[in-house]
Amino acid sequence: MKKKREKLPSINNKQKDYVRVASVLDIRRKSQSGEYFVKTRVTYEKEQKYFHTGAELSIDNWLRLPKAKDRNLVEIRRSIEASNTIIFDAVKQLCELNAFSFEHLNNLLGRGQGNSVNALFE
Repeated sequence: MKKKREKLPSINNKQKDYVRVASVLDIRRKSQSGEYFVKTRVTYEKEQKYFHTGAELSIDNWLRLPKAKDRNLVEIRRSIEASNTIIFDAVKQLCELNAFSFEHLNNLLGRGQGNSVNALFE
């Protein structure tokens, strides 16, 4: 029988129009270090896309992260918040133009085929 996956809380939850952005611990698979990747999840029309933050944490440290005073965890929390803010700012920009799509978001973040904001609007 398959073990039920536990649901971990998300942090940095934000929403603009119908697009939600949150930081989550991706427990689907472990990294080589044995920890899990922290990702920024963007949800639009019941579809989710994940963007790497570059951080890795254990489940225990993830649960401690929002209130942690440990210098290392505080630095990781700031890094995660910065990644989340960059993505949310891009989401806000696209929503204000009524042009949100995951393809446009990838382009605006420099992850798509176009390399500039001008290429995004063409």
